[in-house]
Amino acid sequence: MAKNEARDALKAALRTFIKAYLTYNPEVTDVDKGNMGLPLHDSARTPVPAPSTIPEIELDSSVIRQIAAHFRDSGSDRRGKPQGVHGIELRWSLLEAAPVSIEDLRNSAFATATPYLFSFDEPDRGKTLYICPRWENNKGDKGPWGEIVKAIVP
Repeated sequence: MAKNEARDALKAALRTFIKAYLTYNPEVTDVDKGNMGLPLHDSARTPVPAPSTIPEIELDSSVIRQIAAHFRDSGSDRRGKPQGVHGIELRWSLLEAAPVSIEDLRNSAFATATPYLFSFDEPDRGKTLYICPRWENNKGDKGPWGEIVKAIVP
């Protein structure tokens, strides 16, 4: 325990020293920083484009009165968001019949990590949940809508 605390204190002291005397010091060139293995910070803002891919969601209804929406990028093998995406907008509703358009989905949710959990009350059991996803970047730019998927509330 003492060894771990000493290591953590040393790491914090080194990071403070590096920031104060190396990273933001105008006398230290980018070549010097690269040779030391320090990150190079560019001075120009990097534009973040609107998301162009379509999210896929997988619904898990194994827990009573709860549906977990796991999301991934279209064609990806791993769950989570693609590069440059802040989170996912989920439009959803409990409906008797399948929605004709996304405007029929009245509720909205936002998630930055997978899964997003939908929790329901006892009277909602047996109803059909319809969900449609789309990605959103840090600036609020939205990507195209994905497919509307459905699940029965357990």
